[in-house]
Amino acid sequence: MRPRHPEAAAYFVAGTVLFALLWIGADLIFAVTQAMTVDNAAGQALHDSLAHPAADPAAKVSPMGAAGAADPVRFPRFAPPPRDEIREPLFDFVIRIVAADSLGVWSADQIQAHVEALDRPSRLPLDRLVSVERRAVPTDQYETVRGLTSSRCWIMTLDQDRDFPMPYAILGYHPGTLSVSRELEYSEWRLGDQLLRVGDRDDPELHVMKDVTVIKMERGHLVLDVDAWLDELLGKGLDDTWTTGFVLTRGDDGWLGMGLGRGRKGRRLYGAFDFASDKVLPHGRPIDNGLSRTCRPFTRSPADSPNRPWAWDR
Repeated sequence: MRPRHPEAAAYFVAGTVLFALLWIGADLIFAVTQAMTVDNAAGQALHDSLAHPAADPAAKVSPMGAAGAADPVRFPRFAPPPRDEIREPLFDFVIRIVAADSLGVWSADQIQAHVEALDRPSRLPLDRLVSVERRAVPTDQYETVRGLTSSRCWIMTLDQDRDFPMPYAILGYHPGTLSVSRELEYSEWRLGDQLLRVGDRDDPELHVMKDVTVIKMERGHLVLDVDAWLDELLGKGLDDTWTTGFVLTRGDDGWLGMGLGRGRKGRRLYGAFDFASDKVLPHGRPIDNGLSRTCRPFTRSPADSPNRPWAWDR
């Protein structure tokens, strides 16, 4: 699937995050790194610096990245995951950057060093990433939604527009192709801890999701193009999806990822991902539905925005 108008490919969104992962992508965008041979000791140092951020909250810049813009706002930090909790090395890298509130620019070799330090394989293509940047947003460009302000943004640069086979199975199939633009830009939103009420209205289940972080796609595109035969077979069970954002959070069972998006006819879609097992979760779990409802307002674009879903088709 390609944009009908090449100039429109510059408009869409997407981090750091990040990441084309599951059904709609919530973390595969970071699935592209330039393959390089890096000394493992340097990689371990990189891993350690992320696992143990500086105690001084003003020490905003990660040792691995160049300094970003001066930042008057101190984002809350939270504890990084244990070394072996996040199976996919690139997802582990991204979560540690968010947890430490690190600002900077990371090259492909620096990310590769982190991957090698973890000493476990990645199922993601690691040969196309040029750089990943997380920086402070100038105060005059702050955006506010529901009383919360975004003061962080991500920029991910690949070598060119790319199509990748979907690396994760959904309903037992690898369903199609992820189309990713050369440059992806996101805004980051910290929602903190969220209490979800799911299930029966009169007797709901209560779930506390900790450190909820939403990554909104602002520029570029990350689109899941479902194979035609599978789309026909599953109908509404699986649709072509334009990614609008990602979610990172911790629940009772550990770290959870989620991709949010829209189908071609505007249908709201989401997919949940278990970082520990490195698998897409069964669709329709009440807790995932509740999390998607809570986070979706932070991924919306105005109707007249060039970043609106399926701008190619209009």
